[in-house]
Amino acid sequence: MVLFSCWFVPPATDICAQEPQPTFNPTAYKGKYLLVLLFSIDDPRAPMAMDLMKELYTRRRDVNMEVAAVCLNTGKDQEARRFTALHHPPFPVFLDTSGSFAQSLRITSGLGLVIYGKDGNVIATKDASPSAGQSDLSSSWKGFINRYIPIGYTPDDVPVLGYKPPFPVFEAIATNGATINIKSILGKKPFVFVIFSPSCSHCQHELEFLQTQYTSQEFKGKLEIIAVSRGDTTSTDALVKKKKLSFPVLLDTNSTITARFPSFIGSVPLSYLVDRNGTIAFQHTGFSEYTADNYLMELRKLCGLPNPPLLNPSGYSGEERCKVCHERQHIQWSLTRHADAYLSLVRKGSEHDPACVSCHVTGFGRSGGFNLEDKKTARRLEGVQCESCHGPGATSCTAFTKVKDNPRTRAQWEMICRSCHTEKESLNFKFEHRFPKVIHTAVPDLSSMSSQDREAFIQNYRQKKNLFDNPASYVGAANCKSCHEEQYRHWQTTLHATAHTTPQARSAPADKSYRYHTGVENPGGYPEPGREGVQCEACHGPGERHVKEPNKKGHDYIVSLSQECSSCVVEQICRRCHSPGDDPRFDFDAYIPRIRHPKTSTHQKK
Repeated sequence: MVLFSCWFVPPATDICAQEPQPTFNPTAYKGKYLLVLLFSIDDPRAPMAMDLMKELYTRRRDVNMEVAAVCLNTGKDQEARRFTALHHPPFPVFLDTSGSFAQSLRITSGLGLVIYGKDGNVIATKDASPSAGQSDLSSSWKGFINRYIPIGYTPDDVPVLGYKPPFPVFEAIATNGATINIKSILGKKPFVFVIFSPSCSHCQHELEFLQTQYTSQEFKGKLEIIAVSRGDTTSTDALVKKKKLSFPVLLDTNSTITARFPSFIGSVPLSYLVDRNGTIAFQHTGFSEYTADNYLMELRKLCGLPNPPLLNPSGYSGEERCKVCHERQHIQWSLTRHADAYLSLVRKGSEHDPACVSCHVTGFGRSGGFNLEDKKTARRLEGVQCESCHGPGATSCTAFTKVKDNPRTRAQWEMICRSCHTEKESLNFKFEHRFPKVIHTAVPDLSSMSSQDREAFIQNYRQKKNLFDNPASYVGAANCKSCHEEQYRHWQTTLHATAHTTPQARSAPADKSYRYHTGVENPGGYPEPGREGVQCEACHGPGERHVKEPNKKGHDYIVSLSQECSSCVVEQICRRCHSPGDDPRFDFDAYIPRIRHPKTSTHQKK
């Protein structure tokens, strides 16, 4: 382990900053991912890298991550201090005084990334050596980080929500001397474009698989395959000869081809399945038996061939398999909170807690379902996927079973939903309101949207507009005081009570006024008199019904926040206002003790 002196730490007033450490010690961040930037002030890309780290820092709470930086300029203390003062990073910056840190990680250029796992050990490094077409490293780095930490980044050449990116057009010479012109292929046949390394065993298996399909009776003459080698001429020619590859292979020793693909971060194999229109319909990183079955179904779809589903006969197959035949339904599912249910566990560091995992993954505790001990296959079952509601594909897919089941009744669907959406774990779950959001008839038209527009649409679509889903009116904190006097007095000492008096509140746009007032745009809410500030009902819900019937229990009347799960309910309420975009410094675990009322027995009707 490399330890070295801390050179700069953020101001002590920054609540998000780690406590100042005398030395850089990755184990001090155990329990969280740690993203470390290595930079030289002499590298012209350093300012861009620092800006990117600052952007990721504001979102770190969403993925249970911390950020730090290490300056590699030994003997340039004053210059490094000026650089840091100019860019003012909100995370700690350390100085590698001996130069041993970068050397131990084999970072030889003036820029690099290190990712530490939650156990404090290095899980990935990236040396940002300049390469053709990659002067701006933002997309490359985000793609690299997203491979290990789910920061929610989708490269421009990856299909998303039905958007199929255009495949780049170029011309190159194959190892056999033939000229390969992508433009001449477009519009004629689907094709597979795979990037590989001759020394990679997974790459070799994928090439063998592709060669088998390329020469098979089923696909012969119906598709093209183009492979791009990251190796040298000798190793590539040897592999082509050994595997008897009959499709063209290109060399990319100077990275001019791979630089055209934002999703290429150095990991191989990487493959793109391109339809007749020249757009990327599917993309794969890595290769396995699971990938091979996906491949077959995807190739058959692109070639217009009979496409019987290839499902796991004794377990769960995963949403990627369902997507091939049910593209429209998959788009609708991707828009819902079901799709990112697992990420809410990552944010809290609870992705290994069986009590939490069961309702955030697919098939937990069932044969062939999500298994905490099987990391190799668990990832494809993260989130509340198709088979969570419909059952394993091998028993629920009529194209596989050849048996058409009777459709479920509304009552049966509600029973399935409520198995996870209990009052403790789900904020005021109203089946009749939520069910229309997840049924597959509610697919919005995204055809005119770009990839970036669709990503933004996801966030807006998933946002619950009426957080409490309670038709009652807001009544104001004064009506709470008579029964909850001690809690009222405590509330008056918190920042919530005076939130509306802050400079941020006075300059806030209208669509953000809900962060500083209570019940905005709801019956009885602000701008009614006496609703200024973040009052009781901002956290507990509208109190009209509770005031009339104070002895009635349940979310329909009021949210108590004493029996509910803090992660599932309480933090959800807090993050409505304290989102990463609106309040990047917000730390739920640090703030909630200041806001939570002291335990009392006060509830006396006066």
